[in-house]
Amino acid sequence: MKLSESSARLLYDHRIEPFDGPNRRKFRAETDLVVPPNLEVEAFSRHPRGFLMSMGAFSYVSGATRDTLKLKLGRYCSIARGINVVSGNHPINAVTTNPFFYGHYHTAHMPEVVNDAGNPDFQRDLGKVSVGHDVWIGGHCVLKGGITIGTGAIIAAGSVVVKDVPPYMIVGGNPAKTIRPRFDEETIQRLLASEWWCVDPKSLTDLKMFEVERFCDVLDDMKRQGMAKPFAPPVFTLNGSEIAHKAKNR
Repeated sequence: MKLSESSARLLYDHRIEPFDGPNRRKFRAETDLVVPPNLEVEAFSRHPRGFLMSMGAFSYVSGATRDTLKLKLGRYCSIARGINVVSGNHPINAVTTNPFFYGHYHTAHMPEVVNDAGNPDFQRDLGKVSVGHDVWIGGHCVLKGGITIGTGAIIAAGSVVVKDVPPYMIVGGNPAKTIRPRFDEETIQRLLASEWWCVDPKSLTDLKMFEVERFCDVLDDMKRQGMAKPFAPPVFTLNGSEIAHKAKNR
């Protein structure tokens, strides 16, 4: 899509920006952007140059190719360059895995050889990769379409991830295997229950991020006292060829 003046202003006003490290940039009008048709993007997100992705607040992607649009990110995610999502599928139980008989050579190309023998359909696209909150994916990873990467997970650089990754698990390798959890199970459950990513970051400014148990204790107290304000940034989507506020569910 070509970004209109009004869409560019909307993105800038809500801190939806191209990623450039510590520097602040903006999407300029008349820029050509690659955008997923089901875009859902929150304010305060930072995107790879030339792309506008579905992601939550304070997440960033430092570089992308077109297939990276199959990532759907939560909040506070850190995604390095060179991520590939492999979602194309082939029928391994058929005579051939090649799409000659079911895909590329349809009636507009070679009608005399189209196979119309009533073959069963199969899943040709493995789908999106669903990424939780506070996920760090290192550079040059390959992700299988359709998997889920849980909140708090870390994917080591250069990994090939072919199955779901549990929350707060560090994985790596080809194929990616568990290295270790980030925290003990009790702490993991406390962090998940806290849903701190749904708390207004202004309420978290005085909490010590390197003291995890203390963080959870203080946040619990703040919630009991009604001091942990919820965080609900604006969400934007596509409305035809324009970026627009997403209508709230009633």
